[in-house]
Amino acid sequence: MIVKSRNLTIRKRRGVQSLEALLVIPVLVIALMAMMQFTAISSVLQAVEGAADEAAREVAKAEVRGGDFVLDAPAVAEDAVNRVLGVHGLNVLNSNGSGVRVFIEDADNDDGDADGNTSLSIGDSLLTRVAPAMGVAASEVRITILVSLDPAGGNNDPIPNLLNYFGLSFQGKRYAITATALKE
Repeated sequence: MIVKSRNLTIRKRRGVQSLEALLVIPVLVIALMAMMQFTAISSVLQAVEGAADEAAREVAKAEVRGGDFVLDAPAVAEDAVNRVLGVHGLNVLNSNGSGVRVFIEDADNDDGDADGNTSLSIGDSLLTRVAPAMGVAASEVRITILVSLDPAGGNNDPIPNLLNYFGLSFQGKRYAITATALKE
């Protein structure tokens, strides 16, 4: 009789474990998808930040070596950004809808702006930015990279849209990262 009672308890416990699994597994799957989503976003944003730092450093070095800002800066910045962001399938393309735009600012070269700063841009002309509140110092170069996470553009979407079914989507979001480098 004791054996039968023990088997009955084990069978009842199996039912409770099955019910717990039905309740917990969906939550764990959603949490796993959220971790994957936010890890991908973090990785891409860190790469964009690294690309901005690298481009600012390379443009500042090119200018110190005596390069012409208007002629050399866009090519130097594009090369630096493409090297870093190419890993994520993002590239600076001079076509609308490409999803990446790079702004290059320098105070030493006057292009007729009231503030005396030279501002050049390469990449997707559909991406616009809010003008910076402060100008660039004479010994600085400022790079701003705008990235649109839209798979309809010319770039691959580097972020999986795993949480779209649950109402959280990052498609179409735009990120702007700015870096400044000193000309030494």
